[in-house]
Amino acid sequence: MEEIRAIGPADVDPAARVLARAFADNPGYLALLRTLTDAERHHALVHLKRGLVNAAIRHQVAEGVWRDGELVGVALSCSPGQYPASLRAMVWQTMGCFAAGMRGLVNLLRFDAWTAQHHPRDPHEYLYVLGVSPEHQGRGYGGVMLRHLNARADARDLPCYLETDTYANVRLYERFGYRVIREATVPTVSMPLWMMQRPPRAAAAA
Repeated sequence: MEEIRAIGPADVDPAARVLARAFADNPGYLALLRTLTDAERHHALVHLKRGLVNAAIRHQVAEGVWRDGELVGVALSCSPGQYPASLRAMVWQTMGCFAAGMRGLVNLLRFDAWTAQHHPRDPHEYLYVLGVSPEHQGRGYGGVMLRHLNARADARDLPCYLETDTYANVRLYERFGYRVIREATVPTVSMPLWMMQRPPRAAAAA
């Protein structure tokens, strides 16, 4: 049986492992953490995602999809007023970055600063992490989490916003009503990034 619900403190480690495996071959992390070996990058991703999950549980929105009691997908997002991250949330997030090493930490901070400069200013729901464990990908769990986020945004008459560094994901998000509003190459790491937005249902129907 499939269930979507909030992620709690007891779910932090399983959520971090799901996300680390989901992003193992992500082109963005391959660029940002390019000085690390595969084993070092996996270790860094577990710690990085643990920091993000801890921050989201306490100060933002952390949700997951369970299948027969197993956590298979994780979505981290911010509602209006939760981005930029509060100081307390930033502490949790930064703690998770130290395993990336000095070069990786610098790349991550530069990437975060660059995306912040291009972030929309109007109120919106911001999806900043979405991942499904590799063995469960292609079964619609990402779509379950996207529909859940979209419904929450529609109930508040808010747009949704996200970034992706993978062109295949652009097509996925387009199927759920998202459209590219900016395409760019992130300086220093030369990685492509697509910024996408979905209008609230009422606005889209007008």
